[in-house]
Amino acid sequence: METEFLRLKIQGGTMSEPIIVVPYDPKWKEDFVHIGELLRVTLGDIALRIDHIGSTSITGLDAKPIIDIQISVKFLETLEIYKPLLESIGYVHRVKNPDKTKSYFRESGGMK
Repeated sequence: METEFLRLKIQGGTMSEPIIVVPYDPKWKEDFVHIGELLRVTLGDIALRIDHIGSTSITGLDAKPIIDIQISVKFLETLEIYKPLLESIGYVHRVKNPDKTKSYFRESGGMK
């Protein structure tokens, strides 16, 4: 089955901030578990999969302290369905996204 992807950037700043790599933190995996549970409850069956991706998902690897999450959905065109759900738990849709095969959301400033 072909799926489309939502990407969430967690615990990071804006894209224009400098890239800072820090030593591996085992808490990243715990953070993903908690965030993933909230996403599963919020999105229900809309989310086919919720995966921890990127460098913080690799045990022992130094990384930018940003937890990247990929949510697989059947159709990106259902943005009007999942956008308000993600916004209800604090995520902000990044409208200016040149990659039309993905939708991007970031945490809002008050989510830490």
